[in-house]
Amino acid sequence: MSESQKVAPSTEAAIMALLRSGVSDRQAARDHGIHHSTVRQIRLRNKTSEPFPSRVKFEDKKQGGFYWRDALPAIKGMQKLRSDASYSQHYAKIKVDSSDVIGVMCFGDQHIGAIGTDYNLFTELTDLILDTPNLYVAVMGDVVEMAIKLRSVAEICAQVLDPEMQLDFIESWVKEISHKVLWATWGNHESDRNEQAGGTSPVKRILAEKVPYFNGIGHVDLLVGTQTYKIATSHKFSGVTQADAGAGCKRYLRLEFPEGDIAMQGDCHRSSISAYHDGGNNRIAMTGGTLNIKSGFAQRYFSLKTSTAFPVVALWPDKKQAIPFFNVQQFMDTLGLTENV
Repeated sequence: MSESQKVAPSTEAAIMALLRSGVSDRQAARDHGIHHSTVRQIRLRNKTSEPFPSRVKFEDKKQGGFYWRDALPAIKGMQKLRSDASYSQHYAKIKVDSSDVIGVMCFGDQHIGAIGTDYNLFTELTDLILDTPNLYVAVMGDVVEMAIKLRSVAEICAQVLDPEMQLDFIESWVKEISHKVLWATWGNHESDRNEQAGGTSPVKRILAEKVPYFNGIGHVDLLVGTQTYKIATSHKFSGVTQADAGAGCKRYLRLEFPEGDIAMQGDCHRSSISAYHDGGNNRIAMTGGTLNIKSGFAQRYFSLKTSTAFPVVALWPDKKQAIPFFNVQQFMDTLGLTENV
């Protein structure tokens, strides 16, 4: 019989009666001498909210249930476990025992592993930091290149170290320099990229085990001698503009941290310092350059001129005075520290 065969209403009713009794489509079709697809169409056309009887009976089907109050003890337990296991923080009180002026260098965006990074300058700056007693650093993120997003073959090929060796490199460097690092922040290259791929950041763990680590915006009370300097720090603040690399820092101080004295960030690869008066307070905004001086991405979309300057803010221990310098050499020359190198 044809699959599209029409049947009389009485036949259709009889077929539905058979189906409701548990007879299969094919058996009902054989009983009435029609194609089984016609029976299927009849069944679908006449379906009701009541299911057809089934020959299958579950003797011990488990019935689940969920009540939100029952879940709270487990949730709170995991919250505590994760908090106890975390090394990162939002606030830090850091004390530098010194009767001399100290310098804090805004040092980030090294991009270790990138083929365009100036490794000679990286070595010179590291040695300078290690050999200058009153010079300290804030590691401002993007210390590694970590091109792992698979968005561009060219970007991945522009690495001289694979991701694992980049981690080995930074771990070795941090062991050598950690006593001169005041704190470290997240960076989009190592934090965002690794978190998107694997849910965590190995660089965070390397840094956070040694020094205070901010996995977002951080507020620092930096005690130098008898003075306390309130510093906002992050790899980047919202609001950076083409005209003013420090605009994000200034915006954050005004809107979110009115008691702050200083804000510093990396990310934009444009060095800048601003000493200004705002809301009755003297403030400083600082942004660092980069060591990735031959970035193909930057040379194609931004500029052929990359800033390798990393600003330093000088902090006095006996009076509330902070003075920013555009780079570390200006700081050392002005304070007569060159002989300590």
